[in-house]
Amino acid sequence: MSKKGQKVHDKKVFIPYMQNQLTLPISIESLIPNDHVVRVVNKAVDQMNLEPIRGWRFY
Repeated sequence: MSKKGQKVHDKKVFIPYMQNQLTLPISIESLIPNDHVVRVVNKAVDQMNLEPIRGWRFY
């Protein structure tokens, strides 16, 4: 271990990268298969009237 304020090394290390690389999917939906049950649940929730519970805190 190095002492406080003591340099471990002077060498700068850079990791090469490509500017057009994707690290995350453009859309999370692209990871979910078309026939997955979560799509049915999502559609059902989207059709619900959630106005009566807006502002509730669930914790």
